Amino acid sequence: MTTFFEILLGVMAVAIVWFAYYSVTKLYQGQR
Repeated sequence: MTTFFEILLGVMAVAIVWFAYYSVTKLYQGQR
């Protein structure tokens, strides 16, 4: 059984990974 805290932790991890990927791609496109 997953708790609300585990779900929140998973959502936060996904959001952080997506934000990091988005910022890296933006930086890479800006340097070209």
